[in-house]
Amino acid sequence: MNYWNQDQANQVNVKVTPKFVIQESKEPPVLVHIQTYWLYQYDCNIPLDFIEEIKSLPRESLLKDLQSVLFDSIARYKDFKKLAGDDYRNWFPIHALLLMKDLRATESLETILDFLSQDENFLDFWLGDILTEEGWSIILMCGSHNLNRLDSFIKEPGHYTWSRTAIGEAVCQAALHNIIPHEKAVDWLCNVMQYFLQNRQTENLIDSNLNGSLICDCIDLAATETLPIIKKMLDEKIAPLSYAGDWTDIQEQFKIPVGEWVKKKIENINETYKSLLSREEKEIEISKPQKNNSINSGWPAPIVNDHPKIGRNDLCPCGSGKKYKKCHGGS
Repeated sequence: MNYWNQDQANQVNVKVTPKFVIQESKEPPVLVHIQTYWLYQYDCNIPLDFIEEIKSLPRESLLKDLQSVLFDSIARYKDFKKLAGDDYRNWFPIHALLLMKDLRATESLETILDFLSQDENFLDFWLGDILTEEGWSIILMCGSHNLNRLDSFIKEPGHYTWSRTAIGEAVCQAALHNIIPHEKAVDWLCNVMQYFLQNRQTENLIDSNLNGSLICDCIDLAATETLPIIKKMLDEKIAPLSYAGDWTDIQEQFKIPVGEWVKKKIENINETYKSLLSREEKEIEISKPQKNNSINSGWPAPIVNDHPKIGRNDLCPCGSGKKYKKCHGGS
């Protein structure tokens, strides 16, 4: 069933209010290690031996550098954006985040959350779909030790939808990977969803897409304890139907045994770069002109793309009414 019209009528979105964390700057940061400057010089083609050398640097000073790099993306954001072309992406904040993840940099959680506290234009500029594809694993490796801080972040009004969904997904996956106890993750989800129900009138707090994503997290964990809260969210129309269906659909999904497919792979940094490079190469290949077999054509004709690129947070074109990442984009 297509729930698009119902969801559109009841959609609630948060107006993002970016957190002020640092004054704008025109100058690059002064870093402790010369190797850290490599992060500014490469995209996802960065040599993996460079990454290994950076990882071998003294932890305390390296994390200080990585935090400076991440703050630099905020301080000089406007300048970098002015230089940007249509296909521009400078990868230095992505490199910093992936290194923090690989180092399990619990000390850097606040810096990561400050980065995720910026507005949607900022996060889309630096990360694009990488936020929804890799954000959960970064939070999991750096923040699953501190559920209280993740709880306070997801409950703060004015944060970007996909920053908050990454938090919920991280907690869910942490339980599926036995990093935290299952019951602890379920209690966390119950607490967060109950908070949204009790404070649904709070300005700039409720986000339909976030609530839909949290319901999917509950299903992935087979958290039947959350069913009464989910029912109330649907009754109050603060959760979309396009994520997991209506109340009948959701009850049926809870009856399906949870499979290993719900557990996402936590890639090491080398695997992540290979995945990112593969995605970039596919996008480049798709955009290349293809040979035109017409005998009247002397030059290869460019591809005419009648189907625009589908974002992972767009509705799936199959008509299911679900988000692409929760439907055909999940494979």
